[in-house]
Amino acid sequence: MVNAAELAWSLVLSIVAVAVAAILGLSVWWDRRTRKPGLFLNDYRHFVLQDIRRIVGIVCLALLAPGLYFGSRVPVFVAEAVPPGQPAPARPVLHPNRVFLGIWLAVFVLVAILLALALIDWIATRRYARRQRSAMSLERLDILREGMQHQHDVGHDGPLNGSA
Repeated sequence: MVNAAELAWSLVLSIVAVAVAAILGLSVWWDRRTRKPGLFLNDYRHFVLQDIRRIVGIVCLALLAPGLYFGSRVPVFVAEAVPPGQPAPARPVLHPNRVFLGIWLAVFVLVAILLALALIDWIATRRYARRQRSAMSLERLDILREGMQHQHDVGHDGPLNGSA
């Protein structure tokens, strides 16, 4: 049988999972609400996929909470049922509880999905940042080229030729 301290910790973990899911849900809602309209197609696609990943993660966290709560309250083993008319054995024959196994397998799968989503989100954010950094570098080069062309058209080089 599970002791009271373990039951209390499963309740605390369940509450924390729900609280984190609620905070992340508010974060996604706020991000969507404050996002500028008229994004370029690549930016729009990135943010839509990011929202989908994060909403799936929130749902997984919300499903994880009852799994943690109820999984700690289900017995690991169950006694084999004795058919009517049969004498009960001196010691009950125990078998793994399929409900216990099902709940904890689901919890394991949810945690694996959360880890995979976190990894995918991390990679996507790095790719997006790299793309943004590249676009900013190209924009700076264009500004420098325009400035150099303007100086050339005006006919003076300024401090670059040492005549300043």
